[in-house]
Amino acid sequence: MYLHQKHAQPHTTTAGGKGRTALHLTIRHLKPSTDAFLHVIDALLEAGADVSMPDTAGNTPLALLIKRGSVTTEAPEIRRVQTAMEMVLRWGGDPNTHVVKTAGAVAVPALLTAVNHQHYGMARVLVANGADINCVDPRNGCTALHKVG
Repeated sequence: MYLHQKHAQPHTTTAGGKGRTALHLTIRHLKPSTDAFLHVIDALLEAGADVSMPDTAGNTPLALLIKRGSVTTEAPEIRRVQTAMEMVLRWGGDPNTHVVKTAGAVAVPALLTAVNHQHYGMARVLVANGADINCVDPRNGCTALHKVG
């Protein structure tokens, strides 16, 4: 990969003080509708991007993908987000990561965030990769079964 050949440091954070790496920024700013979305994520993972590094709000790259998918309504974009989730999980992402909606907010398990937004395909990806199906929403004590039942 080009980034690896150039000795890129994909885990270096931005100067803005938010603790975001190139992987965080790609997930936040590239549109899932573009081919570049998956290509850049793949290149960063190949170059050694840290899939478990949280930004200052507490979100890992996988958590940001869940957030990104929760506001996406177009099926092709959701599929690309799911593919990116699978890529991050394959490189060691934690399926039991938590999603922080805004800095200082309560962290909610990624599985519950996916279920709350009725993105069951995303939930299936998490469960297939070891997400705890009995995780509890700290805000109300509900599990995923409470949400879909």
